[in-house]
Amino acid sequence: MAGSDTFAFDLLDRWAADERRVALTWHARDGTPHQMTFAELTGRASRLANALTSLGLKPGERILVCVPAAPACWEALLGIIKLGAVAVLAPPPLAAADLVFRANCLQAAGLIASDAACAAAEDGRPAMPTVRRWLLQGPRREKWSDYSNLLSTHALHYARNYPQPADPCLVLPAFDPLGHLRLVTYNQSDILAGTDVALLTLFGPWLSGAALAIA
Repeated sequence: MAGSDTFAFDLLDRWAADERRVALTWHARDGTPHQMTFAELTGRASRLANALTSLGLKPGERILVCVPAAPACWEALLGIIKLGAVAVLAPPPLAAADLVFRANCLQAAGLIASDAACAAAEDGRPAMPTVRRWLLQGPRREKWSDYSNLLSTHALHYARNYPQPADPCLVLPAFDPLGHLRLVTYNQSDILAGTDVALLTLFGPWLSGAALAIA
């Protein structure tokens, strides 16, 4: 790919042009197999990018993603990256103190939580003053924006705001040899390089247009 290419647009939109190409595969609790195409995934991510824009979230801002390994996690990551914001992976069962640390360290402006992460997020809410938008993937609750409703009311196409390959787009946790937590920031080029183990775990198969299997 060209040096000016980006992950969320140039690469994934290329695969999405083939409406049959599968992006994600997984099994329901009863063992039933499911799949989602790149076209479906990027469409939902674009809806989310439009929804986040409507809520006043902006490129460059940090947004926590407190969602377990499921299709909704990957669509949230991609929607944030499409916006030009920075997705901060913080999946459950992180405690409230862990969420507070990430939010305050990075001055997070938004938070997307699954129902499983809602209690920890609520416990930490008073100590996360920079987080102004709270989205819930689950039953409706007071003080939370309804994630599913937001997606259903926004367009499938997101007008690209031309993020640059060097723009930060993702923050992942890592630990040094002494066990101390580090928050590592990656840009679009880092993902496309295909050399970082953590990034390959999240997105590796997509670099070649193959499906990512969710365990």
